[in-house]
Amino acid sequence: MTTILIIDSDPKEHQILSQILDHYSIESIFSCSDALEKIRLLQPDLILLGIRHWDFEAYSVIRKLCQNAEDTPLIVLSCTDDTEHIVKAVQSGAFSFISKPYNTAKLVRIIDQCIASNSCVQSKNTIRPAHLLPQVIGSSRAMKTLRRQIHLFSQTDLPILITGESGSGKELVASSIHHLSSRRNREYRIVHCGAIPFSLFEAELYGSERGAFTGAVSRAGYFEQADKGSLFLDEIGEMAPEAQVKFLRILEDKEIIRIGGRRKIPIDVRIISATNRILPRLVRDSLFRPDLYFRINTLNIEVPPLRDHPEDIPLLVRSFISHPDPLSCILSREAMHTLMQYSWPGNVRQLKNVLARAGIISGGAKIEACHLNLDRKDWDETPTAAIS
Repeated sequence: MTTILIIDSDPKEHQILSQILDHYSIESIFSCSDALEKIRLLQPDLILLGIRHWDFEAYSVIRKLCQNAEDTPLIVLSCTDDTEHIVKAVQSGAFSFISKPYNTAKLVRIIDQCIASNSCVQSKNTIRPAHLLPQVIGSSRAMKTLRRQIHLFSQTDLPILITGESGSGKELVASSIHHLSSRRNREYRIVHCGAIPFSLFEAELYGSERGAFTGAVSRAGYFEQADKGSLFLDEIGEMAPEAQVKFLRILEDKEIIRIGGRRKIPIDVRIISATNRILPRLVRDSLFRPDLYFRINTLNIEVPPLRDHPEDIPLLVRSFISHPDPLSCILSREAMHTLMQYSWPGNVRQLKNVLARAGIISGGAKIEACHLNLDRKDWDETPTAAIS
C-alpha cells in the first residue's frame, strides 16, 4: 500500500490529514531532526512537510530532505501563498506546494497526481508513463525537476513563461500545465504568434463584429474562446512590437473590445507563453517591451535540451516505438550508443523523426546504427541555448 510520511510539529495537522487521506497508509513524525532516519527506514512514497515560518532554515530543510529522499516527491504545506516562497520551495526540491486552509478535493487531487507521476519507472521491458503527464518522460534529475515545476505551477493562475530550444517540448509542458490545473475542463487555445500577420492580429485575438471590415463577420477571438481557460502563446518572441502594445493593454485591463464593436467584454484567461529566443536580449535591443516581458514572466520554466539528459533517451525511444519486444530486440547496442552520444540539435522532436525514418529504412528489422543516418556534418554542431 502507498505510504505517506507527514512531518509537522502540530498533532492536529496529522489528525486532519490522516482523515482526509485515509485511502493511504499514513506515518507521522513531529520533528524534522528525526525525519532523515524515518525516511531511510520507511522509504515512503510521498512526504508532506508542514512549514510555518519561512526563513533560510526552511529552505535548507527542504533541500536536505529532498537530497536524502531523491526518488520520493515532497509536498510543502503552508499557510502562505506568496509567489516567492512557492518558487523558492520548488527550486529547493519540493514537488508541489499546497496552501492552507485546505480545499479537501484539491488536496487529494494533487497528492494523487503527485504519487501517480512519480510512478514513471522503467523496467527491463516496459515503461509506465506518469499519470496525466504521459509524454513528459524521463527519470533524470532534469526531468524530475521539470515535472515538479509543472505540477506546482499548474496550481496557480499566475502567468508562466516557458523557455527552451526548438523541439524540446515547450508546447507539451504548456498543455500539461493546463490539464493539471483547475481550468482543465475549460478551453485551451493555442496562438502561434509568428504565424499571424499584424493586420489580422487584433481580429484573431479580440474577435470582430459584422461589417467591421471587408468580409468581417461576428465572431469571438482567442481571448473570448479561452475565457475561464488557458491561452498558450507559442513563440511570443515573434510578436510584432505594435501587437505587443495592444496585448499588454488587454493583460492589464482584463477586458477586450471586438474590432468594430463598442461593448467591453471581461475576460478571465490564464496566460502561458513560450519562446526559443532570449527575451532579455530582445528587450535590450528594443525588440520586445520590458513591461510585457515582466508581465508574462511571473513564473518561469526552462525545458532542458536533450543533450543535457541523454540518460532519458532509452525511455524516450521506448515511448516512440510501440513494440512488445524488449528494447534490445528493436535497437542494436551500437544504435543505442549512437543515440546516446549524439548532440541532438533538434532535441526530442528530432529524436522522434530519426526513429521513424530508421524504422522505415530498416524494413521492420532491428534498427542498426547505419539506419539512423546521424553522421551528416550539418547536424554535428551543438546549438547555443537559443536563437536570438
